[in-house]
Amino acid sequence: MTDFLSFINDHAEGDIARELGEAIDEVAQAVVDHDKKGEVTLKLTFNKSGRMVIIGGDVTAKVPKADMELSAHYVTDHGLSRDDPLQMFDPSAAEAPHFEVNGDGELTEVEAPPGSPRNPLPAA
Repeated sequence: MTDFLSFINDHAEGDIARELGEAIDEVAQAVVDHDKKGEVTLKLTFNKSGRMVIIGGDVTAKVPKADMELSAHYVTDHGLSRDDPLQMFDPSAAEAPHFEVNGDGELTEVEAPPGSPRNPLPAA
């Protein structure tokens, strides 16, 4: 039986072993950082060549990422705006709502962070 560790360290002059180790480190750190599932896959391909086999290898990683913050916008004649174009603009009014995805994957409104910039409609 082939010794897997010897094979993987020898295959492609050790490139696959190094790539696999780097992928494992990257995915493990991202799992800790983002509290999400990750995955590392080693795929070996075998092709016959005369009496030999040619073996290829590929390492793929599914690295978890942080959720991107969502924001709601109105579509206006002047492009996107955080302000409702059907409402009169009042600079002292509260900011447009802010949204985020909760743990169940649902969009929920959250309080705007302090100092968030406003995006008033351009003058007509």
